[in-house]
Amino acid sequence: MSALLPPHSHCYFCDAPTTEGENFCSVDCENKLKEKRKKDSRKVLFFYVGTALAFMVVGYVATM
Repeated sequence: MSALLPPHSHCYFCDAPTTEGENFCSVDCENKLKEKRKKDSRKVLFFYVGTALAFMVVGYVATM
């Protein structure tokens, strides 16, 4: 039989237990998650820009 745990949450970044209602175990984890999301957003933006450029090049070559 498992022991009862006090009410708690888990850190959004590292999944460490935190006090109930807290989203992060430390400011460091919060900053790391913000940086990761920022990098992911840049990757998506570059993907869309690259895809648009590829379509333009293919369209230009097809009209020649």
